[in-house]
Amino acid sequence: MNVKKVVLMASLVGVVAIAVIVVSYVVIMVSDHAQAEKAEELKKYENKYIAFDEKQLEVNGDARTKIPNLIDGNEPQVTEVMHKMTHQKILAHEKWGAIEMTPDNVKKVKGHVLANDFKSEKFFIEILNKWESGNFSRVDKDHNALWNVQSGTIVAAAGLMTEEQEQQFIEENFR
Repeated sequence: MNVKKVVLMASLVGVVAIAVIVVSYVVIMVSDHAQAEKAEELKKYENKYIAFDEKQLEVNGDARTKIPNLIDGNEPQVTEVMHKMTHQKILAHEKWGAIEMTPDNVKKVKGHVLANDFKSEKFFIEILNKWESGNFSRVDKDHNALWNVQSGTIVAAAGLMTEEQEQQFIEENFR
């Protein structure tokens, strides 16, 4: 190969290498910027819920002690019922409906899920098993996952209620 071809090839390789570096840098910067924006947005929501507010316990809509009649094959109904059950345990600026999260209600929903062939069966059972064992440490995350399935866009759970807040919620909504 002559010198001109070698220089041309080396120049081409250099230009491609520089282009790859520039594109990688831009992708990383855009990704970091998107993550920073998301963190800033979450911070805005977190700041709304730092101080306890009575509205976090208020339910707009129906509050029930028992689950409604579950319809075979109606997967969205199960999602809605489980979502409303989480309202007893989470902090959120607004809550639309509530179903008391009792061992009996959890057992009924789990039995219904097992008796049907739902696409989300594994998702439902994973959550219901935690609740059945009395583990509510991630019920706010469960709420948000269920809310996402329902294409919820307004208000996500902002954390867990204290035991006192939960007792107040139960007394105000179910007793």
